[in-house]
Amino acid sequence: MRDLDRKAAEDAPFYALAFFKSTHFNYSYDDESAKFRPSVKLNMAMAANGKDPELYLNDYRNAVYFNDKLVGQILRKLEETGLIDNTVVIIT
Repeated sequence: MRDLDRKAAEDAPFYALAFFKSTHFNYSYDDESAKFRPSVKLNMAMAANGKDPELYLNDYRNAVYFNDKLVGQILRKLEETGLIDNTVVIIT
């Protein structure tokens, strides 16, 4: 986020990329983002062990929720610095 503060002060065109890996196996997220419960961390060796697939889906949903939070932080920083007025944001 400090980079966005610096870029706002420079008042020059720039390119930035944020790659969030948390929705790629092995899903990761902070405790605050564990909204979907119960969840189970996927063990690839035991993936077909008869557990309810909803448990694994909740793990993925938590990772997506975490990514959404991170994107929101970037968008808020762009708004705070005024960069959002002259910025193209592409989310894929």
